[in-house]
Amino acid sequence: MGRRPRDRKWRMEVDNAIFFRVICLTRVCTSFTTSRLLTENTMPKPLPITDEIQQIKARLRELQNQQLEELRSRRRELADELATVERQIADITGTPVQQAAAPAADGQGPRKRAPKLPKLVKDSEEYKEILRNVQTTLAKTPTGLNGKQVADALGFQQMNERNRIKELLNDNRFFKKTGQGVSTKFFLR
Repeated sequence: MGRRPRDRKWRMEVDNAIFFRVICLTRVCTSFTTSRLLTENTMPKPLPITDEIQQIKARLRELQNQQLEELRSRRRELADELATVERQIADITGTPVQQAAAPAADGQGPRKRAPKLPKLVKDSEEYKEILRNVQTTLAKTPTGLNGKQVADALGFQQMNERNRIKELLNDNRFFKKTGQGVSTKFFLR
């Protein structure tokens, strides 16, 4: 059997098929290498920018600490200078130098501690006098008062004095109470 002669048309089809395959393979190869290159370039790596950011943050903290230390030393210098001026004023006027006290929480001067008061002794004269005052105050208000209101009505401003009033109000022989905590009201028996 002989070979079949190849005609021109058949040859063109073969050439076109080969050409098409070569082009497709070329495109596939270039797209594969291109995509591979793209993914290699876009892969997340520890960038030097993040390192720079960390370095800048560390430098910022260092500068803030330096500035804070400078301000503290300046404050100490100013306090020393103020103390020398106070001493000079005291030398000229002849008055003693006053020590600076810490300001109170409300900002109105130094905080003062109230003196300790002895506990109320039941059936003592002081106990009976305060008891009479509390009874007259509660007699004026039939709706009852809390401990702070009673202390304010009697003119007791300091906490230790108010606590003595509350101690007296808890005597069940003379007063009855309703409620709990801040809303506790006291009445006459």
